[in-house]
Amino acid sequence: MQRMIVGSRQGLDIARRLIERAFYAVEASGAQLLFLASSSKLAPAIGLAESSGFTRVARPARQRHRLEFLQELVALMRSETCSLYNGAQRLRPFLIPVKNPMPACRLLSCLAALLLCACASVGPSTPSAAEAQAFERAAQQDSLRSECDWNVSYAPVAPKDASLAQLQAIATARLAALQLAPAWTLAMPGSEAHAFSDSAQDRAGLQLLLSIVLPAMERYPAGVFARTGLRHVVLVKDLSVDGQRRLAMPAPEIDSVVYADNLLAAMCPSGMELRVHHEYYHFIEYRLFNDFYYRDPAWLALNPPGTAYGQGGATAYGKGFQNLGHPQAGIVSLYAAYGPEEDKAEVFGWMMTPAYALRLEQWTKLDPALLAKRQSLMEVLDSKTRSD
Repeated sequence: MQRMIVGSRQGLDIARRLIERAFYAVEASGAQLLFLASSSKLAPAIGLAESSGFTRVARPARQRHRLEFLQELVALMRSETCSLYNGAQRLRPFLIPVKNPMPACRLLSCLAALLLCACASVGPSTPSAAEAQAFERAAQQDSLRSECDWNVSYAPVAPKDASLAQLQAIATARLAALQLAPAWTLAMPGSEAHAFSDSAQDRAGLQLLLSIVLPAMERYPAGVFARTGLRHVVLVKDLSVDGQRRLAMPAPEIDSVVYADNLLAAMCPSGMELRVHHEYYHFIEYRLFNDFYYRDPAWLALNPPGTAYGQGGATAYGKGFQNLGHPQAGIVSLYAAYGPEEDKAEVFGWMMTPAYALRLEQWTKLDPALLAKRQSLMEVLDSKTRSD
């Protein structure tokens, strides 16, 4: 842990700005500011904090010991209940009651737990520098972190100590009830992924993936998957497509959708569910038009005058892109503006994900174009629910 901010609730706006710059933050009601940064970012960060009216800025020496800082932090907040925020995961609460003095070693364990998202338990081991950097990089690249409701959680599908075989059996049974079957490997041109092993790390990754994917698929009315030709759900890790890291993709060539643990623990859980539905809609669209990029004239006619799309969703990757909601009339998100195919999939994803659906509903009350798009996709879903 190299960077930290502690600020009052009145300083939350500046904390958000610092968080977006990949600092770590702890916000405590009534607390003074305590700021710790790596030497390369210390000066501009201190200036930003001081200009925003924080009451105190600590300028740590380069070799300052971590526990010394944590002891000062505990002393500062011992009478408060605080929320801990990760610099790459904006406003994700991790509650730490500190009404009684907290040993610095306990707080250090909590911070390590946040970094690893190992919410079930905190072990004595700490992540390697490479692991920590990969985790932070994945969190930084999560395009849905800014629109995430971090209060939304997903229940585990099995006990923490469940084996790989037990997790796979649970997935098989729950998908079978939906007339679907899991696949545990992927072999497609241009794509690469690895199968889950029975290691503790892989079991935790699969547990998290299943906790999101299974309830997401169970939200659909009976018969939808059979009527759209979906037969398999591929569940893998470390998915990449043409060298780009991915969490999900449609695969109509093999009657499948693919969902992956790709440092998923670093990312917004409900954002992953949105991706589950988003990619399934791409699958539906391909089944309807035999084309992922069909420019549906009926859909285009729903846009307000002057609406222009970008060059496709793939052009958003690798730029630190943040998928902010409702940037303009008729467009549910920034990613939706990259192309009509992404527009459809985004409206569908927001519509089907409870953590996002309420915001979509609110926006449609004042945005007739977005309301018409939502209604259009509800009709598509309804058409795949009814028996022929």
